[in-house]
Amino acid sequence: GGIYVRSADQSGAAQLVLAGSGLYSASWLPGDNALVFTATGRPKTRNDIGVITLGDTVPRWIVNSEFNELHPQLSPDGRRLAFSSDRTGKPEVYVQPMTGMAGGPAGGLVAATQISTEGGGSPRWSPDGRTLYYIQGSSIVAATLDAGAGIAVANRKTVMEGGVTDLNGQNVNWDIFPDGKQFLYIDQVGQGLPRIALIQNWVQMVRAMGAAPK
Repeated sequence: GGIYVRSADQSGAAQLVLAGSGLYSASWLPGDNALVFTATGRPKTRNDIGVITLGDTVPRWIVNSEFNELHPQLSPDGRRLAFSSDRTGKPEVYVQPMTGMAGGPAGGLVAATQISTEGGGSPRWSPDGRTLYYIQGSSIVAATLDAGAGIAVANRKTVMEGGVTDLNGQNVNWDIFPDGKQFLYIDQVGQGLPRIALIQNWVQMVRAMGAAPK
């Protein structure tokens, strides 16, 4: 029924930030007073990206077009927004500056720089904001961004091949450790693949099952 916010230590009650269906919170702006979110199923523009300030009821749309825009993630300094869009016919990862974005018909996509080249989604920033990681198929690709004032890719390389199988269509459900050297993700075995389970002390388990009431 909407996006709620609550203290991470579970103190206090949950507070409604933005009411509505098909809303997915994504990334806090610096200062924790506003957050970026995804809205799905909009009548004309389908999936869009907006910003809602705590205490407001009307969001500001920053990426809204006839294409599907998903997976918004702000850079650590809050100056750049990474997201995925199917504007080329397949999902790719883009980055655009956050300054001066007021939405509109073009939704900021004109100012966006394409980061991935062979499909991509679910971007995550490195803690220092210099590298943008994204999912390509079931692998993780690292795109090193140019240190200049603009947005440009210096190089790309696959840092983990295969294994990332449980992805969220609307949001990003994997993360990077603060040291920037480890990934946290769900490795879900797909249907039809073999599963091997090691059960220890199975003799005692069977005896206990036989002695238990039906």
